[in-house]
Amino acid sequence: MPGFSDYLEVAVLNWLAKRTAFPSVPSNLFISLHNTDPEGAGGGELTTTANADGFSGGYQRVSVPTDLNSGTNANWSALSAGTPSTAQKVTNVNQITFQTATSAWNQAAGGGGAGAARAIQYFGIWDAAGPGTGNFLGGGQITPAGVGVTIQNGQTAIFGAGQLTLQVD
Repeated sequence: MPGFSDYLEVAVLNWLAKRTAFPSVPSNLFISLHNTDPEGAGGGELTTTANADGFSGGYQRVSVPTDLNSGTNANWSALSAGTPSTAQKVTNVNQITFQTATSAWNQAAGGGGAGAARAIQYFGIWDAAGPGTGNFLGGGQITPAGVGVTIQNGQTAIFGAGQLTLQVD
């Protein structure tokens, strides 16, 4: 599911065809982790409350500032030099570090802090700190595809520069 969310797709179409003002640019983007493909609405985000999606003690979204303009590449790379037939993309310029886990993340439902971690396969981008708040803007798959990352109690999820890619086809 790399790409824009339903929210952004509707905003673009309303702006283009209905002369509706485009939403304000957020000063920060918030990176989330997901146990399933968030698709268009941001589903499957990790949670610190034991529920049907599992349990992830100590999980919080991470704030990453947006750049001031297209010539500033302090937090996100310059647009890829793709051709009109290839996807355009940007990647994170700096390391993205989540809080240290206070239990295994992405435990099976009912884990309640004592279960084993399962692989986290996807990330998302939001306009609010959440979880459970803001608009889902898009996201992608954590590479290598099908493997993801596993975060145990006491570990910290860290994504190095260039590891998270936002792509538009």
